[in-house]
Amino acid sequence: MYKNSLLKKFKTTDLYVDNFPYIIIENALDEKFYNQLCSDFPKLESFTNDINIKENVRYDIAKENYKENSAAWKEFLEYHSSFEFFQSVISIFNNEIIKSKNDNLLNLLSRNNLKTGFVKKDFREKKIDIWHDIGININTKVSENKPTVRTPHLDNPNKIYGGLFYMKNPRDKCKGGDLELFKFKNKKKYMGHSVPTRFIQKISQADYKENNLVIFLNSNDSIHGVTQRSATDFSRRFLYFQASCNEVKMHEASSNQVSKAEKFLFKVKRKLYSFI
Repeated sequence: MYKNSLLKKFKTTDLYVDNFPYIIIENALDEKFYNQLCSDFPKLESFTNDINIKENVRYDIAKENYKENSAAWKEFLEYHSSFEFFQSVISIFNNEIIKSKNDNLLNLLSRNNLKTGFVKKDFREKKIDIWHDIGININTKVSENKPTVRTPHLDNPNKIYGGLFYMKNPRDKCKGGDLELFKFKNKKKYMGHSVPTRFIQKISQADYKENNLVIFLNSNDSIHGVTQRSATDFSRRFLYFQASCNEVKMHEASSNQVSKAEKFLFKVKRKLYSFI
């Protein structure tokens, strides 16, 4: 295993499976290497050329678009978009994948010539089986408390797993920006891929803090969302990585939708909330 793998310190006690499979690893990277990544973290102008940057907006630098000269970042991004890292994640969730009885996923993972890659064009042109990408990301500063950047939801059904690695600036004293994990109270109902809060309750949280990792296997139950962030002059810094395949369907949210009337009321409430 690569010496600076995000999974280097993984222990079986970091794996949770009661509601859906996920791991949380605090201080995932060795302090020296983590500090080097922080020192070389791209400046705001590397993310966008926009003159008028809006607040609480997400900007990304995908692995294929990383052009800076940091040796630490280059090797880190290279490994975490590799087939080896993909296999490492799958091995952690392997028992839960078998229990899921998702034949399409099981057949995919059993192939001897399985190909992953981080270039999205290759995925669109079917040159690779799995799009396995990692990106450096920010949500821009907020001058006052803002609504969450992402309410409770499931990821797209062709996404096998998703992961977040938080890199909060030590000078950033804001509260929030955490990843909340949920379970259904009783019946499962979706609004697109979103999940109305009345159907769910919180089960865990991956704090937005330095050197904190969370990875989850996508499923009908893998509900997650981001908490509201308090006012701060600092961007919310994180890495996001995922593995997707068009041959796989990880959940059936489309078959358990709320009524049209409920969708309409939800949209009205969300619109009103955005003006508060």
